[in-house]
Amino acid sequence: MKILFVSPVGAMFSGAEVSILNLMKLLVQEGHEVYNVIPDNAPHIDKDYLRHMDTTGIKLFQLKTNQWWWPESKTLDISDLEIQASQQKNIEEVREIIRNEKIELVISNTVNVFQGAFAAACEKVRHFYIIHEFPFGEFGYYKDLIPLIDDLSDKIFVVEGELYHTLTNYFATDKLIPFIPYTEVQERPLKNSTISRFVSIGGINERKNQLELLEAYNHLNRKGIELVFIGGWDEQYKKLMDDYIQTHHLDRVTFVGFHSDPWSLVTDKDILVLPAKLETFSLVFVESVLNGVPAIISDNLGHLSSSKFLESGNLYPLGDGDLLSQQMTTVFENFDTYKEKQLLDQELARKKYNLETIYAVFKDSIEVETSIVNQKLSSKYARFLGMKFKNRDIEVIGKSQVVISASNDGLHSAYHEITKERMENKGSIIFRLEKEKSLKILLSEFPESYNKLSLISFESQREIPISISNGIDLDGVLVFFNNHPHILFDLSKVSGNQFQFFYEKEDEDEYSGHLFNLYENHKKISHEYNSVIHSRRWTIPTKILKFLRIRK
Repeated sequence: MKILFVSPVGAMFSGAEVSILNLMKLLVQEGHEVYNVIPDNAPHIDKDYLRHMDTTGIKLFQLKTNQWWWPESKTLDISDLEIQASQQKNIEEVREIIRNEKIELVISNTVNVFQGAFAAACEKVRHFYIIHEFPFGEFGYYKDLIPLIDDLSDKIFVVEGELYHTLTNYFATDKLIPFIPYTEVQERPLKNSTISRFVSIGGINERKNQLELLEAYNHLNRKGIELVFIGGWDEQYKKLMDDYIQTHHLDRVTFVGFHSDPWSLVTDKDILVLPAKLETFSLVFVESVLNGVPAIISDNLGHLSSSKFLESGNLYPLGDGDLLSQQMTTVFENFDTYKEKQLLDQELARKKYNLETIYAVFKDSIEVETSIVNQKLSSKYARFLGMKFKNRDIEVIGKSQVVISASNDGLHSAYHEITKERMENKGSIIFRLEKEKSLKILLSEFPESYNKLSLISFESQREIPISISNGIDLDGVLVFFNNHPHILFDLSKVSGNQFQFFYEKEDEDEYSGHLFNLYENHKKISHEYNSVIHSRRWTIPTKILKFLRIRK
């Protein structure tokens, strides 16, 4: 089977990427043809990720974009139209991949990506979502998108445990399939050491909550114990930690930074501490169990799920720094006991946690042909479909201008530029002419809809009607479905030489509604046309006429 994955970042620092990369590898081993789409991350390309694609035999597509995740996922300092243009271009590119490669199944890895879901619906191929995120906190934005996600999904794979139980409140359970994320851990001995350290692995940021660990470490009053952080960091959050370290004179804290193989830096005497506020399953904790490293973990929902599955881990109440400090002291002072238990947990985990067993649920669903759930595009899709953009379009779309030109002759003669201004959501432009008799106004470069377009003569204070446009008048709203929207005015019978032009655009949802209505009307007319030409009342007379022509 030809399977296309749509990935969220294209980098190995993401647990969701790591877990589903292993699924891709398994599917290749099983004889499937696997393709993968990621955002173009140049110049910050993860070469390790690209190496995995190449060595595994996965065909990779990197698409240029300015917003890969749902528009609701973050606020960017660019216009809505820029985002819309980029995303519609990406959807069209994924559709081309589906058609060109004859893709049979599209899988979206994480709830944050959607290009594959829309493309699959348009091309009428099966689509699976893989959800790793809770619908609250930093990913709370997608709660309002759940009806749309449901429409776009034939099956939804959800991380087993607390996330699965949470999402049963939002999706029908017959569509949800729980799974365990898989991470590959090499069976190799850790470095030998005689000294125990506290180690934390993962990106250093607000969600991972390392400041809570730092505070608990300070309360140990054991300044000789080293605390090591392995992972890249958010600059602002790192500054908070640096300030705390400086204020409390902590000189045994080390920041290693990102490392592609963090467990090569961990010793057989180390204690892992993971204070994250929210996880879905925590592959780092899974890796600690498989490596036989005692771990102290916060009782967030994801840690509860992974701890229950592996029957391992030392939990502390999230937000309780005093209890974390006590737990760290207990494990440090009784290290041999905790280490012995951890090695037993490691042995049991290795027996139940293997790639084929863990991902059998995916294999079963992929290889069993099912009917496509979604065959109809509803109005909820409209803002993502319809317009086609090129990279050049997206580069200039945020610089859109209103260009006013005039001609000394008729409407269809050569025009010369009078003035131009940056296109806003609404505005007015005052300008003066000499003896020009016609006017052409270019309304940016891209499709839009306008509930107000008016030209006023200062002398008469009357509105001059539009003579020609390449838009469609829909109940007083002028809608442009093509690039280069423009309007023309005949000034041959207008006195005066000073004018004011007013414009006001509709918002994205209103334009999308026009787009959808046009699509539905076209579908209806096409259906009616086909019903007529394929009817007996049409085909029989047509055959008779054709016969008579031949006889002549």
